[in-house]
Amino acid sequence: MASRVPRASTARLLSTANETPYDVCVVGRGMMGSAAIRHLAKKGVRVVGVGPDEKPRSDWGDVDVFGAHYDEGRVTRRTDPDPTWAALAARSIGRYAEIEEESGVKFYHEVGHLFVGVPGTASFDRRVRTACNAGTQTQRLNWEDLKMHFPYFDFPRSCEGLWEKTSAGWVSARGQVSAQTIAAERQGAVIVPEVVDRVEECEDGFLVHTETGKIFQSSKVLVAAGGFSNFRELIPRHYGRPSNTGVPEKALLDCTLKTAQVVRVALGGKDVERLSNMPSVICVYDSMGCYILPPIKHGDGKTYIKMGAEWKNFNSNDIECGKKELESYSELVDWYRNGGSSLLEGKLLNLLRDIVPALNAVDVISETCATTHTATGHAYCGMVSEKLGILVGGNGAAAKSADELGLMGAGCIFSESGWDHDFPQEDFLPRLKCETTGDRWVAQKRGIRSRVLARSWTEAAEGYAENFGFRFLPWLREAADRLAGSIHESCTGPILVPACGPGLELQILFDRFPGQQIVGMDISKGMVATVTDQFSGEEFGGRITALVGDASNVPELPGGEKYAMIYSTFGLQQFPDPVQAIQNWVSKVKCGGGVVVCFWPADCDQCGPWKAYFDIVQRSFPSKKTSDWEANLVDAVKNEGMVVVDDYYSSHEMTYENFDAFWKGTVEFGFMRASLLLKGERFMKEVEEELRQKFNSQKICHSPKARIMVLRKPLSSRL
Repeated sequence: MASRVPRASTARLLSTANETPYDVCVVGRGMMGSAAIRHLAKKGVRVVGVGPDEKPRSDWGDVDVFGAHYDEGRVTRRTDPDPTWAALAARSIGRYAEIEEESGVKFYHEVGHLFVGVPGTASFDRRVRTACNAGTQTQRLNWEDLKMHFPYFDFPRSCEGLWEKTSAGWVSARGQVSAQTIAAERQGAVIVPEVVDRVEECEDGFLVHTETGKIFQSSKVLVAAGGFSNFRELIPRHYGRPSNTGVPEKALLDCTLKTAQVVRVALGGKDVERLSNMPSVICVYDSMGCYILPPIKHGDGKTYIKMGAEWKNFNSNDIECGKKELESYSELVDWYRNGGSSLLEGKLLNLLRDIVPALNAVDVISETCATTHTATGHAYCGMVSEKLGILVGGNGAAAKSADELGLMGAGCIFSESGWDHDFPQEDFLPRLKCETTGDRWVAQKRGIRSRVLARSWTEAAEGYAENFGFRFLPWLREAADRLAGSIHESCTGPILVPACGPGLELQILFDRFPGQQIVGMDISKGMVATVTDQFSGEEFGGRITALVGDASNVPELPGGEKYAMIYSTFGLQQFPDPVQAIQNWVSKVKCGGGVVVCFWPADCDQCGPWKAYFDIVQRSFPSKKTSDWEANLVDAVKNEGMVVVDDYYSSHEMTYENFDAFWKGTVEFGFMRASLLLKGERFMKEVEEELRQKFNSQKICHSPKARIMVLRKPLSSRL
């Protein structure tokens, strides 16, 4: 490993850094990183991209950071079993010509793509379904058709093909990175061909240190260093989970690194001519998956055909299956340097000759790289703080989709909200894990969701009361009535209203409980500002206050005092962990006090527009959280010493004069505002179109049911 520069004080380091901080520093200049640099530069951002150039293979013995893009041929196509990857690819392919024109570098070759598999299997059928849903033009070929169009291939008779004739083929990975880099520089980006040793946070942003001692100051940093992201201090240590020693665990991305090995076979003139109309190919059958690149001329003047493969009928961590996990930095570096497994090289060569018979190999070269696999199967793209972003994890599928992922990364690092893309933010959230225990750290996802909720309700604050005050009023009054009957007559003290919104409940409680202090809490600054403005008059006598805070984790009152009552309406179901939230609330209630919680259960709407919306969400994003927490609430509050006075459902009718009134109110001022921010405008537009067809312009009437829990803490409680 190259020697590293000793650490110095921040003040001294700032004196050696660039005088004017960059807006963004992108750490890593691979396929996704270079794309992000270009898109940032096109936005007018002052951006610097730092990462090493590719060195000649003869010098790799002295290199300890490599790129997965050190390659000429990568498959590009729009047919993919995963609709997200398919959409990312389609958008990227649509901009290839733009990148080539901006840079003068040709890297895309539209030779078409052929998928070969067995109908009825998940791999085949999902590709067919994704292509159909996306409108991707494909031609389905039976075995005889395959033989007619591609006589040089030999596939099992059980196979059929999906042929993309246009907008598919192969890209030069090297060429694409070069094109992105040249285009970015022409837009004003600064490119620094050095290895980043560490990223250090400072008062005004970050200091990015290279191995040679250079320092670049930047307001924000986007880490896009692929498989090497976890082996340098690119995520400052204080982002890790606190430990018992007081020193945070090193924060690592929750990724797995896997080997990738290919064979390149140099062809003679007859084979080059025979395979001249060959598309890029992916085959999945007989517990095997492989890809083949058509003849490509390389820098040594020879023309090569290339294959990579993976077998499922071996131990998944055995190199003989084509993939093996790399667990350490030294393993990763050695894998790049040593050229791979001779056993796997022979196996790949035999498979290539089975699929492309009569191949005359002039020369055979084995090459290696590593692929980075995330815990979600999608790339990690998002912010881990207001100024530090992540763009990592191609999952072996990102070459074709890199430009759209770069656009996504540029949007997240330079937007105020941390997301500026019409794909759902949740699908790309980075996950962290601890260095020693390997435990996944899910707090990051919750933090992002909390920020989105805070923003959405702030944006909705102005019109929330007008749109939902009179519609929710029957439940608010009912809950207040039940609260009055839940407490012991001797119990007095402040009333807490978590997730108070714009204060509709506060007025009801002010009238119902004269003389008692009422404290609202909400994560949204806009909602709290609305409460403050509304209840600042002398007629309220200072009895109503509101605080900005996490209403799912209410702090202790000064001096250990507890609340007499807690009243919550329609907030519980929004929290990442509702059970933890209600446990927190009841722990803050004094003996003899009462709690009323009114919330929307998962089945709150039986046949109205809410149900239709949630059905679409469940269909589109089936991995979302379940409603299991609802069944655990009673046990959770009993364990905290509470008595369940009542637990029932209450329905009231809600009406909208037409669909437009429903949609505008719910998206601009209701719960769908957060959906718009998390899932994107494209998805919400599709939802609107589907719901509009269902409800048309008719008057909308539905009677959602809320669950109301009435709780009391006994006068003598074990807590």
